[in-house]
Amino acid sequence: MKWNERTTGQRIKLLRGAVTQEELAENAGLSIATVRKAEQDRGQISLPTLLRLAHVLGADIPVIVGQQAPRRALLADDRTTLRELSRTVHDTAAGIGTDREPVDFADDLAAGWDAYRAGRIGVAGQFAASCVRDAATALADAAEDRRMAARGVLADAYRLAAYVANQFGVRDLAYAAIGHAAD
Repeated sequence: MKWNERTTGQRIKLLRGAVTQEELAENAGLSIATVRKAEQDRGQISLPTLLRLAHVLGADIPVIVGQQAPRRALLADDRTTLRELSRTVHDTAAGIGTDREPVDFADDLAAGWDAYRAGRIGVAGQFAASCVRDAATALADAAEDRRMAARGVLADAYRLAAYVANQFGVRDLAYAAIGHAAD
């Protein structure tokens, strides 16, 4: 049976593995009744509950709801990089986190592209997350005559984030990042 043909409850059970429902509930800060209800597909699961389950299960929400299959081959560091990249792409697009002190990151962006071209996708993802954040900060602080150049650099950082996300198979993040780059 394909991953997307299973119910959300079946996917949660599979992701839970040998962990008991009680352990999952405790680690996620949920009631056992909530976990049982989710695994039995009784009613809809709220977004906060999905977020807690995703965190404890080490999975993305699209995996839990069946939009994409789990990526078990990813190393823990790569998962961490993807979470940070996702948070950064979405937060900066919403204007969150751009109130930092501006830094010079041109070398980091070049290093990120070099890592990507060399096939070191995890390293490229780490550079992409910091460069998107730094480029968004630079745009927020840019004088009017420098805003177009700052937008171009931010678009390039978003493109790097999109390429990295695509290589990891996280299509929704890749689409979001490339959409922000186009904007």
